[in-house]
Amino acid sequence: MTSSILRRLRLAAVVVVSTGGVAAAQTASQAPSIAVRPDGRLDVSAAPTGAVVRYTLDGTDPTRDAGEWLAPVRVPPGYTVKARAVAADGVSLGEIATWSAPPAGMRAASTLVPVTQNRDWRVYDWTTRHREASALMRSRRPDIVMLGDSITHFWGGEPSGGRRTGVEEWNRFFAGRSVVNLGYGWDRTENVLWRLENGEFEGVTPKVVVLMIGTNNITLNTPDEIAAGVEAICASIHQRSPATKILLLAIFPRGQKPDATRAKVDDVNRRIAKLDDRDYVTFLDIGAKFLEPDGSISPDVMYDYLHPTPKGYAIWSAAMAPSLDRLAAQPKAFIDGTGPGWRTLGPNDFARVNDDPNTWTWDGDVLESTGVPIGVLRTRDEFRNFELVVEWRHLKSAGNSGVFAWVPMKALDGLPPDQLPKWGIEVQMLDHGYRQWFREQNPGKPDDWFTTNGDIFAVGDSTLETFEPRSPNGSRSFPRRELSRGVGEWNHYYVRGINGEIRLWVNGEEVSGGRGAEPRSGFLCLEAEGSPVEFRNIRVRELP
Repeated sequence: MTSSILRRLRLAAVVVVSTGGVAAAQTASQAPSIAVRPDGRLDVSAAPTGAVVRYTLDGTDPTRDAGEWLAPVRVPPGYTVKARAVAADGVSLGEIATWSAPPAGMRAASTLVPVTQNRDWRVYDWTTRHREASALMRSRRPDIVMLGDSITHFWGGEPSGGRRTGVEEWNRFFAGRSVVNLGYGWDRTENVLWRLENGEFEGVTPKVVVLMIGTNNITLNTPDEIAAGVEAICASIHQRSPATKILLLAIFPRGQKPDATRAKVDDVNRRIAKLDDRDYVTFLDIGAKFLEPDGSISPDVMYDYLHPTPKGYAIWSAAMAPSLDRLAAQPKAFIDGTGPGWRTLGPNDFARVNDDPNTWTWDGDVLESTGVPIGVLRTRDEFRNFELVVEWRHLKSAGNSGVFAWVPMKALDGLPPDQLPKWGIEVQMLDHGYRQWFREQNPGKPDDWFTTNGDIFAVGDSTLETFEPRSPNGSRSFPRRELSRGVGEWNHYYVRGINGEIRLWVNGEEVSGGRGAEPRSGFLCLEAEGSPVEFRNIRVRELP
């Protein structure tokens, strides 16, 4: 039988793929097709139905343990990517495609080459966790992110899934805090780098990222290579969120007794400790807390001499608490609307819409509103991407006002007095006395659908995907903290709107927001809604 006939028979082979208990016949495919993008990254053809394309960069053949090809892949000089279709039950389909990048200078360490993985598929699905984590980061916008491998993953929190060893301690220690667990079983530095670059850290500004990573690199890489991977992760976090502080933990000791592996961990820790000289990194070594006087590790603390028990997680939280509390308490930068591109808005920058002649008046740089009739004052210019700073205060208890963003002209033309626009995103300004007023005016009606600390929501026909926490019906983004000041006191709002995403900082700290707004361009409006209110230091900066 000729080789060409054998090849045709191989391509026509039938593989049985188990799909929900039903055997489905599927023809094995040829090797995936790899294409080079103009920017040098690689795309791959779609896998057969019921399969995914998995790939490696370490020279091994892709199996079920290999990561899924989820995004364009960049292959550094001297590396070769191997890709093949793998069915849901782990059966490899067809041939392996390869693509090599020519050598050029020193080959980068594998700790620096972003890549996916699926080594812990018996415990959890890496791709599913990544998608859930990315969505949770976008919606929750946590104050604290726990970033690492299985040691972090198995502690508890959300996203759920996989083994959980310290849930009770997690719930106790993080009670009342906004936290996301970005620990992944069997992750190495290169896998964390991929996650940071592909959706898990987009548009978020956590106060603190607690990072511990590298133990899964110990048997594969040198201390210098592992330290370089940790440094690259810190740099990636800082690039994406300069205000975020990193609490960099030393890699925990491992192994029942001191040995060569434990010594290598110590070598890595001595190197990453030097990152503490950066103003955004705090290095903390709590490893000794897990050790017995003779240097051994008790199974009561780490059941397999690597992963903590509930007692081990309690030791972790107690040792970390002072540093974490200090970093998490640091205030956000206070944006005052000064600097290049900012301009102050005065009388000539606004246009009347549906008010009386005395509804809005200027007294120096203070804009005063009687609140009646209900309506808005709009900017003369329309904005798409912008930053807005405004100070405001209510002059009577239960006052109601706000800022509208992205209000189209069709919502303002012909708008009669005592009505508000039916389009736009409202950034609300409610006095704390409003809740009592509402209860008195609406006895028996629920009052859990609003707060008095900076809700954001779409009005009328506009739409917005609100950030967590949300009102019961999901239409409002509720503030994560109660920071607004009461009647007669000045409040500071910083509002940023970029490509349909809007965020609010109240008195210096981010609290609420949303994304996907439609429309996402239009006028900025100040609201009069029945009660006297004052505005001052109104400044805006247009963004690209």
